[in-house]
Amino acid sequence: MDIKKASKLAVENVFKEGLTDIFPAPQELSVLKNELFRNRLIVEVEKSIKGGTLESLDINPICHVLLPKGGPFDFRRCALMQPLDTIKYLALTLSLADEIEKCRPSNSKRMIFSYRLRPHNGYIFDPKYNITSFKKHISNKSKSKKTKILVSCD
Repeated sequence: MDIKKASKLAVENVFKEGLTDIFPAPQELSVLKNELFRNRLIVEVEKSIKGGTLESLDINPICHVLLPKGGPFDFRRCALMQPLDTIKYLALTLSLADEIEKCRPSNSKRMIFSYRLRPHNGYIFDPKYNITSFKKHISNKSKSKKTKILVSCD
């Protein structure tokens, strides 16, 4: 995917889905409601990536926070990035996504249930491939008489 398309899709996706499913959306994301601002942001992200250097990307250091996970003293270390940095990283990833997707087993093999690239209406991933479809597939496999041992990884 070219950088311009990747930058546009990254901004559109953050506008629709936010930055992360871990933290609440920061107030700064409300400016993405303004189409003129979104268009300027797309140009800025594209320009920083096309600069071709780490300096042109102008990425801030990643901060980390601990979030409670399960029981007492059980925490998950989570990255907390600046909104613009998240968009730049996403655009860079999307610029390689077509090549990455070509190397993955096809959907028809029903082996991979992690997010599968299928951009549509500002969303990035195919909604049929997620944790719910993974659990359903594992449940169906476990009921088969042919299944003696089933190992499931998430």
